[in-house]
Amino acid sequence: MPTFSRGQLPVVAPGGGNLRKKMARGGIPSDQAAHAERLRSAWYVLWEQHRSGLAGDTTELANASLEVVDAAFASRDQAESEAADGAPYGRRMNQLLTQYLVPANLSTALPFRANGQHLRGLAYELCDRCDFYFSEPFDTSEEEAS
Repeated sequence: MPTFSRGQLPVVAPGGGNLRKKMARGGIPSDQAAHAERLRSAWYVLWEQHRSGLAGDTTELANASLEVVDAAFASRDQAESEAADGAPYGRRMNQLLTQYLVPANLSTALPFRANGQHLRGLAYELCDRCDFYFSEPFDTSEEEAS
């Protein structure tokens, strides 16, 4: 499944400042952070196109979000355990998210088709909303974006 439908122009999702700060703090290279922003936008476009506007959307998104955040926590736990004491582990965590966040690994199905890039886009959106970090939690309002 393509990330963007044919003839569809990518739209930049609103927000993203917290994600950039968290990725920088986690030691994720700027090119990977830029890619994360594009995937977050891909999720935004997919969700805007396919949500019905009915109450069930909230439930489906909540169920998928729980699984995505669980995958983020599992990725962080593994990355943190592999890192030397005090070393940034965000880059490894991001690699693990790529492995964990594939449609076959979700027990909750979305009401529309999504690929692994969409799921990672959802993860990056949830990170931007402060559901998880690529480092120890910190006050994003006091941090400069890279």
